[in-house]
Amino acid sequence: YRPGGADAPLGITLGLRYSWDKKNFQVTQNGAVAYTAAQLATRTSSKSFNAPTGHLTIDYKAAEDINLYARIARGYRSGGYNARQDTTNLPLTPFEDETIWSYEVGAKTEFNNRVRLNVAAFYNVYNDQLVTIPVQAAVGSSFGNITVNAGKTEYYGAEAEGSWIVTDHFSIDGSLGYVKKKPVDFPAGDSNNDIRNVASIQELGYSPDWSANIAGTFKYPVGSADMTARVGYNYTSSFWMFGNPLTAPFSKETKGDARGLLDAQLRFDNLGLGKNTSITFWGKNL
Repeated sequence: YRPGGADAPLGITLGLRYSWDKKNFQVTQNGAVAYTAAQLATRTSSKSFNAPTGHLTIDYKAAEDINLYARIARGYRSGGYNARQDTTNLPLTPFEDETIWSYEVGAKTEFNNRVRLNVAAFYNVYNDQLVTIPVQAAVGSSFGNITVNAGKTEYYGAEAEGSWIVTDHFSIDGSLGYVKKKPVDFPAGDSNNDIRNVASIQELGYSPDWSANIAGTFKYPVGSADMTARVGYNYTSSFWMFGNPLTAPFSKETKGDARGLLDAQLRFDNLGLGKNTSITFWGKNL
């Protein structure tokens, strides 16, 4: 809705949704021997989930090529069952759904049809966030894993992305992102499997603080064909895989190291060998 008309600078967008999910799950065996009918009773389960979601966005056209916005959104991911849960001595246990409130402000800009820059800052609050944690399957064996609801966690950070058409044949694009993770309420087991709030020592997994990429693209006609050459570099800082040192004593040793990957490709279109014929040579992690 644009209160001042279709071309007015102020706009309001509202979206609403309601979701219903039902999960049915049964574990028929754990190992080579199938469960008996009596055992199946505690290894069969059904659970329903539902939640309202939606968003409210306010945008403002500060100029022809500058758009400012603020957005509030609520997201939902249904609960369910972990197919890898060890059910030898435990009944099949579902995990609950997770929800998130997301707040974001930003700007989308373009200058002279050659330079584009988008920036955003965000703050996200998860409730009952789904996390996978390692558990010892049996004495002397490897570990299994279970999915649990972790209580409340907060994420905040900023992102920027841009592109620059340097010449008619050469352009540069890239992005930079930072995210800070803050567990607030994180119930988890310690080394004795006693549940406690480990938020003060918990690291959130598979979420690097920094991520960035930059690439250059060169386009030029070669005979009757169109050539595109592109080289790109992607960087992510180090990240945790298992963040609870009480249940994962080797959490530091199993961290993912910071890494930078260089990729490249050379593409030829309109080769004249048939309609829409093209060929691409590419290398990953050069």
